[in-house]
Amino acid sequence: MRNIVSILLILNLGFMTSDLCSRDILKEVHTYAYLNGIKLAKSKTQIHFYEDEYKINFEAKSSGAVGLILSWQQVALVRGLSNLNNLLSPREYYSKDKRKKKIGHMHLKYKNKIPKIISAKPDPRDDTRRNIISDNVRYETLDPISAIISIGINLNKDKSCNKIIPVFDGKRRYDIITKDLGNDKITYSKFINKNSILKKCRLEVKRINGYTKKELKKFPREGFIWFDQLIENILYYPIKIQIKTRFGDFTSYTIKNY
Repeated sequence: MRNIVSILLILNLGFMTSDLCSRDILKEVHTYAYLNGIKLAKSKTQIHFYEDEYKINFEAKSSGAVGLILSWQQVALVRGLSNLNNLLSPREYYSKDKRKKKIGHMHLKYKNKIPKIISAKPDPRDDTRRNIISDNVRYETLDPISAIISIGINLNKDKSCNKIIPVFDGKRRYDIITKDLGNDKITYSKFINKNSILKKCRLEVKRINGYTKKELKKFPREGFIWFDQLIENILYYPIKIQIKTRFGDFTSYTIKNY
């Protein structure tokens, strides 16, 4: 359950792009997640683009009544390079999660466009339930956070979220596929303080390799994301996500101040 929550919260990151002439931008966004209407988790993301580099800090934890049961936390850090077209090239990815007394982590570094595991707990290389993922299959993949930001970059450039992003999270290799569904009207709520026309996209996760049989059964495969633009030609991010899981309907919101 905690793995699904962290993946879905990462999907609700803010998206930031910029030309290199004004390359020092820092943005913080806050996301709130619900399962079947029950408060599930909340997260904070800081996104920093400067010169030809980017850095992202992500923090999430369980909240509400669920927080008393799960007592789950996760932090993640991504560092990398971005070129003149704002294409991202991660250099390091680190994620650490804690559930009660259990602590795990994943540390990746990239060499020649191939992510390498520096350390991990538990270590997927020792997990006989998982297939070994070759260098060829991991070549030119992104970490989960950089992958989602790349969708926002594409949306900013092409005004479309039609995109296929190859991802390796240290354990699993998958593609994030988004399809543009056009504009959609979102009505007023406690998270959205006026009726808005947003970009709606269909989300699909295509599994490639590295999944256990249990993960294949429980991990969600598709959903919908609504994006909004904060500053023209600079920032896109998802206002809302809806995904059906084996546990029920997951919905997350990012608060925006208009």
